[in-house]
Amino acid sequence: MNILRASLTVTLLALLSRALGLGRDLAVTWSFGASVDTDAFYIASSFSNAAYVVVAAALASATIPLIVNEKSAAESTDHRSISNILNITIIALCIVVGAALLNSAEISRLLAGDASADLLARSEYFMLLVFPTIILLGSAGVLTGILNANSIFTPSAAAPSVLNAIVVLFILAFSQRLGVMAAILGTLAGSVVFFLLQIPAFYKVGYRHHWTISFRDQTIWRFAQAAFPAVAVALLLYAYAFVDMAVGARLGVGTVTAVTIAAKLIQLPQGVIAMGLTTATFPLISRLIGDGKIENATLLTARLSASILVAAVPGTVIAVVIGDQIVSLVFGRGTFSDEAVNETSRIFRVMVAALPALALHVILLRISYAMRMWMIPLVACAVSFAVKLVAAVYLVDAHGVDALSYSTIIASYLNIMIMIVVLNRRLNRPFGSAFVLRCLRILVVSGLAGVGTVLCRMGVSRLELGWSVWVEFIGLSLAGVFLYLTLGALVLREEFFFIKNLRKHKLNA
Repeated sequence: MNILRASLTVTLLALLSRALGLGRDLAVTWSFGASVDTDAFYIASSFSNAAYVVVAAALASATIPLIVNEKSAAESTDHRSISNILNITIIALCIVVGAALLNSAEISRLLAGDASADLLARSEYFMLLVFPTIILLGSAGVLTGILNANSIFTPSAAAPSVLNAIVVLFILAFSQRLGVMAAILGTLAGSVVFFLLQIPAFYKVGYRHHWTISFRDQTIWRFAQAAFPAVAVALLLYAYAFVDMAVGARLGVGTVTAVTIAAKLIQLPQGVIAMGLTTATFPLISRLIGDGKIENATLLTARLSASILVAAVPGTVIAVVIGDQIVSLVFGRGTFSDEAVNETSRIFRVMVAALPALALHVILLRISYAMRMWMIPLVACAVSFAVKLVAAVYLVDAHGVDALSYSTIIASYLNIMIMIVVLNRRLNRPFGSAFVLRCLRILVVSGLAGVGTVLCRMGVSRLELGWSVWVEFIGLSLAGVFLYLTLGALVLREEFFFIKNLRKHKLNA
């Protein structure tokens, strides 16, 4: 299978997952509004999201180079070793969940310490119900790593969509009788299916599980050496959301919901832009680096990074211009009030400036892991998280909810700058002057397209045509895309045609 085909498959499934995730949030907000219940739900469900985004993704990233390098060295994949990794992972996650259950009250106070007693109590109760999903979703990360290392992407890419769909179905079926509890139960049921959905695909790779545990196996220690920094990195990145929740809870009821929704709106294009391409190319990059083909790895790194920015930068510009329409059209329904829509729009239009950095970080992280540079991303993320925390706390008194957006933007760009400097030294300068010129061209073209979109919006407003918001939104979106593609065809030919040439790159190269 070529990279383009695999990338499109994963991208389409990622888009479906993000769309269904958005549908899940719509079902929650339309049914329950921006209330204490929804704030408590988002605080509790952040742990199940963390299990997938943090633990599962990190363990998959640690598993793939391990298996790929074994194959590159002409060694047979030891199913007992992989089984040992999975068994110990499950036990470790059970221990973590047990500790969390015993300290749920303290965790609730940590995340919403200055909130009302009602919010604290509901958050604690919901967390007790959600904590088991950490075991299911976290363990699924190892399964994903095994499948992706064997160029099987569909089951693991489809699993998040199934989870989100189940949550939506539970809300539609039981919200009248159970309230927010319907979403909690849907999350539990969806997590079980998420784990089980990947099992049948293991017959394709000939995997057979062994119910044994051995700490003498050297594979488990190589895995641990990779897994602990990877989990720590992902946890630090996801902890941005915990900072926003803890600080946002001080700003009033509904702020946690508004910040969470804005961040999830940004995750939709981030997932579509970065996840498909990087998931499909991660095994190939690991193989190239493992085989010592540094020049090939350097070239692929530079081109993939530029391809991500080709989509992320104009997406950011257009989102800033029509972000208020996006939030209003998506969430301005049901019990979600106009005030909540306005606050969410304000947060989204500022925070979306971090999108290019968040999307680029995905490929930088995967390249670092392929090179087995586990500690560099950890240091970069630790520094950026410290900056995020200090900036959010320091700026909140002067800037209110905008402080959460500003701190995310500053921390995100600091993070990728640190990693770019290190990767330039370890590889053959993939982010040299040529890459900088590409970034400048992308930025200029995107800016011009944004200016054109603003002018179009001003013209529509002055003409008072009486168009519906949907028609205006679609028209402005198409205008922005058309302007960008037209200008890009003149200035960004090399970047545009690289995506087409991905068909020449095979996953087993």
